[in-house]
Amino acid sequence: MNYPITFKEIGQILLLLENEDKLYPPSKGFKGAKMSLDFINELFAIREMTDEILKKYSFKKK
Repeated sequence: MNYPITFKEIGQILLLLENEDKLYPPSKGFKGAKMSLDFINELFAIREMTDEILKKYSFKKK
């Protein structure tokens, strides 16, 4: 991807994670938005999109 993304756009995307708490509520034992944040943190730690990280967080590689 060669499109400059602004911090505002990143913030707007991150605010969508609130929906994860509704779909997978922590009150029912799910991680909700925390799972998405864990994905982001791990992605930044390894600095690479791997099949393993996609599988771990159940994302399909495109």
